[in-house]
Amino acid sequence: MNIAEKRGRGKQIYDLGFAIDAPRGRFNDVRRRADHGDGRCDYHFMKIRRAKSADVPRLVVLNRALQDAHAEALPKKFRRDVPEEVVARAFVAMMEAASSHWLVAEVDEKIAGFLSGEFREREESWCVKAHRVCYLAAIVVAPEFRRRGIARALLEELKREVAARGVDFIELDVWAFNEEAWRAFAKLGFERVMERMMLAAGNPNQARLPEVLKVRTPL
Repeated sequence: MNIAEKRGRGKQIYDLGFAIDAPRGRFNDVRRRADHGDGRCDYHFMKIRRAKSADVPRLVVLNRALQDAHAEALPKKFRRDVPEEVVARAFVAMMEAASSHWLVAEVDEKIAGFLSGEFREREESWCVKAHRVCYLAAIVVAPEFRRRGIARALLEELKREVAARGVDFIELDVWAFNEEAWRAFAKLGFERVMERMMLAAGNPNQARLPEVLKVRTPL
């Protein structure tokens, strides 16, 4: 068992964490005590575990804000107001795929966030060697649970799975407009290794590249 003390905003937070091997994979239980400094203390229990089909309704709700943000920034590319049953079917299909690895974070037995990943086999080509990667499709944390280390805890559990499978890297994509995600992933240790560029085709007065697609803020 390891004990870590954090300080911030007038509080002391103590994390007591331990890993347990479970039939469907390893998960973490973390007992968190928040000392407000005035005699009041809050205790929260966080668990990271594999996602299951029964979690899907809650994951669909958590994902809605992320989907809406993408649809607002890029309305010609992303759908808005997708029926929940459509998203649920897609999530179940992705979750049940052999290559997928979905995790959820529970705080006091309530799902506070989730992570969706996929292990991919890259075949050898004339210019690239065969290799395996873990593609991180999304990390979503409910607004009321943000800035509590949930995204980091989800990522740490994924990293353990990645290492156990002998995979060297975790990859992800971030849209240029999502500056909050850029900063968050940088804090989690991700580094920029490639840029995807776009060119508006046709009449430049009619087909302009949206400003939200242009990278403005360096990591």
